[in-house]
Amino acid sequence: MKNVIGLTGGADTFLDDWFDFFEPFERILLCMDEDRAGKRGLLKISKRLGVERCKYIKLPDGMDVADYIHKYSAKQFKKLLKNPQEIPVKFVTDIKTSLFNFMMKKDDNDEIYDLPWKSVNKILNGGFKRGQLITLSGTPKVGKTTTSLYIADHFARVHKIPSLFFCLEMKDSELIQKLLTSRYKIHHKALVKSDALCLISEVLMDDYPLYLAYANEKIDMKILKEVLIDAWKRLGIGFFVFDNVHYMVRHVKDKVTAIEDVVKDMKLLTNELDLITIQIAQPKKISVTKMMDYFDIGWSGAFASDSDTIICLFRERTNQTKDFENFEDSSFSNNLVFGVDAGRYTAGGMTVLKLDKNYLDLNEYKQKDVSIILTNMLSANEDKKK
Repeated sequence: MKNVIGLTGGADTFLDDWFDFFEPFERILLCMDEDRAGKRGLLKISKRLGVERCKYIKLPDGMDVADYIHKYSAKQFKKLLKNPQEIPVKFVTDIKTSLFNFMMKKDDNDEIYDLPWKSVNKILNGGFKRGQLITLSGTPKVGKTTTSLYIADHFARVHKIPSLFFCLEMKDSELIQKLLTSRYKIHHKALVKSDALCLISEVLMDDYPLYLAYANEKIDMKILKEVLIDAWKRLGIGFFVFDNVHYMVRHVKDKVTAIEDVVKDMKLLTNELDLITIQIAQPKKISVTKMMDYFDIGWSGAFASDSDTIICLFRERTNQTKDFENFEDSSFSNNLVFGVDAGRYTAGGMTVLKLDKNYLDLNEYKQKDVSIILTNMLSANEDKKK
């Protein structure tokens, strides 16, 4: 048979280089295993290539192509190619398939992707799942971009999930500086361009599917959707960070409605593309000494209603200096409270990470130290409310 491509890494594998190869073809036949992963891969690949030009070859339950040919012959398999079936209708599933999916549903951890910190995974009930929309918020300068970039790097480097970090406030060169500082423990003031050679070598030697995006023009949700869908089709993006929602709508008069529309669309896209999405949001004008919760996220209750998980970051203010060159370094404590304030898949909770301000590194404390730090912080927070 001519013009045949076999997936080399399972049903979820579709090499980015193949996308353009399929452009000239008006008719594409897909043949996947009749198991849960195969059905998911069928829908995912057909969406990337265009459902309107795809059909699929249905195999008997429990069989792959090799099994079928071994049992029935290659000649019999060619007969199947003459009667391809339509890709299942979006949103619609027959009762047989629904029952099959229910019985085959797994509760194990192969669909939960952990984060770099055990204490954080504990309060997240193991980590993140595909289809989750996570809102991450905190007061300015607390470390929202640094933390989410750290997580995106982990998903690309450890989980090998193609990850896109779209930042409206920082260029890719600035994000690279953060990555280099954190990864190679180079003091941010001592960083030089040649330090990038270490990361370049690592990227060339290993699969490191991290992508950075920066818009040098005003964008809206329509443009963002186009970029994300195109990146999903061409690059197979599975993890997405958007920094940040409020920045995108700051020039809009009706900010409440604009944010509600953005969050709703972000949730729909996350589900449709089977992504893990972190959207960064700004808080209302609250005291920088107050430990925030999801009620403090700015302008809209949509974050609370549409997000699967809400994460609030907090760092205590320290004694400020009049030396403006060192202002940022001396403004906050190293203790970063990572609070899961609301979640559909977890009861939530708090932990504390140690943020090294010079190296943008996030590490864990021992559990007993976490308890002491949190007790002191919460006590101080209550005193400030009185």
